Amino acid sequence: MIRFISSDRCRTLHSVINELIQADIISSRSTLLDTRGDFTDPETVGNEYAWIHFDHNQVLEDLWNELNPHAKEWWDLLDISEKKSAELPSLPGIEDITRLIFICRHLNIDNSDQDIVVILPQPHHAIRLLGMAQQGPFLIENLLEPLLNWWDNTRKSLSAVETLLRIKLPSSQQLRLSAQWRHYFEYLQTMCSDRMLHRFYLILDGADQSILHLMRRLSLCGMNAVTPSGLIMSDLDSQVMIQISNELDASMIELTPSDQLNKAKIEQIERKYKANHFIDTAHQSISIYLPGVKKSDLVIKQFSTTIFLFYLGHKRVIELPESLNTLTCQRGQINLGWLTLCFIQSEQNA
Repeated sequence: MIRFISSDRCRTLHSVINELIQADIISSRSTLLDTRGDFTDPETVGNEYAWIHFDHNQVLEDLWNELNPHAKEWWDLLDISEKKSAELPSLPGIEDITRLIFICRHLNIDNSDQDIVVILPQPHHAIRLLGMAQQGPFLIENLLEPLLNWWDNTRKSLSAVETLLRIKLPSSQQLRLSAQWRHYFEYLQTMCSDRMLHRFYLILDGADQSILHLMRRLSLCGMNAVTPSGLIMSDLDSQVMIQISNELDASMIELTPSDQLNKAKIEQIERKYKANHFIDTAHQSISIYLPGVKKSDLVIKQFSTTIFLFYLGHKRVIELPESLNTLTCQRGQINLGWLTLCFIQSEQNA
């Protein structure tokens, strides 16, 4: 089991960790990962608990030392094979990739009973990170695949140039994921996609927040295919808490004020693992859990066998299963956070 925790406030985060310790969710047997890199917790530091802290530069160095011999022909061609990792140019978004690699390095694929607790960055960042984790190896391959395929085709056409200039053009295979790393990313993808295998404790600050703003923040979860098991709110007006509760499916998310979190509440959170995506072939429909999303602001488009959801600047892509990929989306409706898309036979196939 892997448990992710993200919080707006350090104070509330420390409080939740303490409750998880009291409930024996966090124990001395747990592997404790800090993906923020600067997290310290008074309840665990100096005791039998040992946090492993994310270090972006160290992950890069380890990765470079591993990749350098594997793709040396490429690095020679680019004149960077003799460089140290610190000399390499920084790439936008690379730190989130190294965060996922950091988590992957501590996954024991051969031990299904491994207990991992991961402190994520603040919620907006954390939700996007979990969305990325669900993409598995395609996260990296989709960025490189078009370029690598182009190179393979170009390399074949340059075979005569290779002979003439007496040079060896490297194969794209050296830049593709090794079988081991593919396995790690696929395992992380499985863990993050299956709610049976993970729990996500999302802790939001409710002070001076309107229900509109809080629901917009929560909508980011569904747009990234991420569903919290527990939504823990601090300093939130009780009436707003009731309003939010009325808009959520209680079987999906356990909503609780931070000052009421206890062992019984944690046990309820731990039981929230219902799937957030259902296909009903008999009724030609799909149901997707999108907490916080308002139908009036949601745009649904279908291109061939792909459904695109657009909401307040965010996008989610849903590939239709084979049983529905000849049909056309007729309508969508939302109830308690569930978007149900109904399909009909398209005219050209009728």
